[in-house]
This record gives sequence, C-alpha cells and structure tokens, in this order.
Amino acid sequence: MDAQTFHGVFEVVYKYLKIVKLAYIRDNYDDARHCLCPLGLSDYTITKDRDLIVVFNLSKKK
Repeated sequence: MDAQTFHGVFEVVYKYLKIVKLAYIRDNYDDARHCLCPLGLSDYTITKDRDLIVVFNLSKKK
C-alpha cells in the first residue's frame, strides 16, 4: 500500500473514531512499511529503522 492511502485511512481512524490513544498523525509515511488488512480494519506500520509507529484493530476478531 502506498503511504498516501495509508495516511488517509489512519487519519479517519484517528480523528473520527476516537479510539487511538497516545498517537499523532505524521505528515509523511513514505519511510514506513504499511500492513493494512484488505478491509481496512487493522494495520501495523513499521519504519525503516524497525520502529513500530502505528497499530490499530477495528475488527471484533482478535
């Protein structure tokens, strides 16, 4: 997934669903690898330095 698509999805999760804690929206996610599930209900994002910067799960499945 490209960084621009990820940014849009995460922005919706962050701003409108009010479930994200201790997070902020970065201006640019080009330096990261995004693993968004096909339905957009869960994601984890890792930088090139192997820092985990985003994790969310909106699915009822664990």
